[in-house]
Amino acid sequence: MRIIHFTFLLIFQLAGALINSEQLSQPLVVYERELDRGDVLKVLIFPDRPLQELTARVLDDSGEPVVKGRGFSLGEIEGNSTWCLLLGLPNYLEEQEYRLEINGSSGQAAGLPEEGFSYHGSIMVRHKTFISEKIFLDEELTDLRSRFDPRKREESEYLWDILTTFNGDAIFHEESFKLPLTEARRSGNYGDRRTFQYSGGSSALSYHQGIDFAVPEGTPVAACGAGRVVLARYRIITGNSIVLEHLPGLYSIYYHLSSLSVNKGDYVESGEILGNVGCSGLATGPHLHWEVRVSGVAVNPESFTYKSIIDKSNIISIIRETIEIEGR
Repeated sequence: MRIIHFTFLLIFQLAGALINSEQLSQPLVVYERELDRGDVLKVLIFPDRPLQELTARVLDDSGEPVVKGRGFSLGEIEGNSTWCLLLGLPNYLEEQEYRLEINGSSGQAAGLPEEGFSYHGSIMVRHKTFISEKIFLDEELTDLRSRFDPRKREESEYLWDILTTFNGDAIFHEESFKLPLTEARRSGNYGDRRTFQYSGGSSALSYHQGIDFAVPEGTPVAACGAGRVVLARYRIITGNSIVLEHLPGLYSIYYHLSSLSVNKGDYVESGEILGNVGCSGLATGPHLHWEVRVSGVAVNPESFTYKSIIDKSNIISIIRETIEIEGR
């Protein structure tokens, strides 16, 4: 597919696109150039040859990678091979321009000589202000959060292994997410800068990685999208916890439940009940903590509720407009 220079207002309802023009043999690459910290960078690649693997990095001005990820195939759409990359932008990133590097390898999977391509672009991460708050903990919760316990480390490592697992064929949900609770008061927002004030007078700073919904204990919690249950167990800090896998590298998390209605390995539909709101683990009152991770990075969960994660009708529009401009 020849490289075309123009702006898309199509894929994922993005505001703009960047196209690589280093070589005519390179694939079409489409993504939004300006994002807020905490957003998700969604990249479409239309390779002109079979791809075996697609990787990407976002690097700061010193050349240090701040985000790494892998792409997955969406198969052929309108006769064109289509790949997708989802990269989470951490909420602590500085406002600046970052380099985007995408590398694709191809050939061996199709029995051809090894070939590949490298794309070099940039994105602008905008500043976003987050709320600061203090949370006062009693002696019991202070001890729970601050006391060293090897089980907490084991649980954290186990969870991290899950959230950084990439299954290229795990495509369960492509539409927008639904909120796990409706008409619920929010007691915490994504990106809040929290200072935990311990009972002994010391304190610790933490970035809140999800959204908290304060509702009565026992309120049913629904899956935000279709997916596979990859964790359903009690954890010391987060209490009764559930993690769903929706797409390669994309997971949703539900903490502090009073009970679990699903088991690891189950497949759930969007809106299916996972459990009930509770106060288990490190919680000052009944609430649900809802979180979304992309390749291990916590991103703003609401960014997935406004539009389809993978909008194939817009992908088709891009393909048809490209063909029209090329005169094919």
